[in-house]
Amino acid sequence: MPCTWPSTRTTPASARTYTTAQARPRAKTARFTRTFSGILWERPDRRKRWALRHRTETAVREVADELAFSVAAGIDETIVPYDLAATIRHAILDEFTTGQKLDRDLAIGDPMPFYGITIAVARMLDWLIRHHPEAVQHAIVETIGDGERRLGIPRDVSAQSLRTALALDGKLEREQLHACLDRVLPPAKSG
Repeated sequence: MPCTWPSTRTTPASARTYTTAQARPRAKTARFTRTFSGILWERPDRRKRWALRHRTETAVREVADELAFSVAAGIDETIVPYDLAATIRHAILDEFTTGQKLDRDLAIGDPMPFYGITIAVARMLDWLIRHHPEAVQHAIVETIGDGERRLGIPRDVSAQSLRTALALDGKLEREQLHACLDRVLPPAKSG
């Protein structure tokens, strides 16, 4: 899935609507369909509740598909992307604070060229980039700004920290990752 940032600033309310006939939720339903179908048909204790003449495996799979679509279509009500983005932003800032403390404790002298971000935080950031790029765009910009204002971390160190974490622990292909991050991060320093 290519990562594209919206060309204009989106508000949380407008970001939760789907413009292409619910295309995004449909892509999320396969796993839910398999789960619901398994619960309704493949478990003998439940199957006997469904196994009537007109309730074939195909009919049950159709019910499972409808249930899956309902869940996927409402996922943004369950996991609000902008709330998740704010949570990830605070988690990254906490990682930066931990990195600074480690710098001080080790007394290396020069600050690190980047700070490590735990795998769980990096994966959540990656997921948000892949599924809700409009929400994460603002979170990344705010994270870098807060890192500079509140923690005194140079923008290029914050940017390199995010690039490194996503390259190590994310699912985006390298080209997709660079295309996404180049739109919101300051340019990477060469050398």
